[in-house]
Amino acid sequence: MAHKIVVIDDDKVTRKLLTEILTRNGYEAHGAHDGAEGVALVKWERPDLVLTDLLIPIVDGIGVCQQIKSEPELSGTKVIVMSALKNPVLVREARAAGADDFIDKPIRTDALLELLRRLLPD
Repeated sequence: MAHKIVVIDDDKVTRKLLTEILTRNGYEAHGAHDGAEGVALVKWERPDLVLTDLLIPIVDGIGVCQQIKSEPELSGTKVIVMSALKNPVLVREARAAGADDFIDKPIRTDALLELLRRLLPD
């Protein structure tokens, strides 16, 4: 069975591109455009992993991570925070919120797939 991933990004093109890349590589991918919709989708879909942008409307990526990790039935869900901001403070904040990893935007497909293989072994 394919690993299920929820992609949360307010940029429609990025969200669509990431879900297509994931689908082409054997993952089941679902997208959300803001943090609130993303958390609701995570509760509904129960994915193996969430790939969330840091700067998204309503609930930012750190808030998304905190909400997911604070729910006992979701706390095992892996979370990768992505951002174009090259700021080590944000990386620390994301990790402190429970993020399993952080990836820089623009995302390189090979780096993303390697990270997914590491976080979601078969």
